[in-house]
Amino acid sequence: MKNTEAVVGILLTQSDKIKKNILDRTLKKIEDMQEKANEIDGMNEEFYIFIRKTRYPKTIAEQEQTTKKINVFLTSIRKRLDKISEIREEIDEIIDTLYELSKIEDENSDVKEQGQIFWADIRREIQKKIKKSKIK
Repeated sequence: MKNTEAVVGILLTQSDKIKKNILDRTLKKIEDMQEKANEIDGMNEEFYIFIRKTRYPKTIAEQEQTTKKINVFLTSIRKRLDKISEIREEIDEIIDTLYELSKIEDENSDVKEQGQIFWADIRREIQKKIKKSKIK
């Protein structure tokens, strides 16, 4: 009987490590998403400074150069927004999966141990971090 309890304890510990790893990786994704948003904010500031400085291009060459710079800016912003969107979709999928896992965990609640990390807790922690970030 003691061997069985030891095995269950090891499994719970491994399970908790997996859950903690999922939480840590997802929180890292949220931080990456926030960093991309901050980069976009900085680029916006630079762009508007650039636009103020080059309000009236006088020659065709200046107009072409300004147009190229605007296109480069828009392309790099679009890439960052696409990356944010991709990360957000991954996080939403993780939250959905954790919701399903927490439902299964609730149905099989006979193995719950004191101090065990639950899928629902991880999901709530991720959702709380998302709400705190300025990314919606």
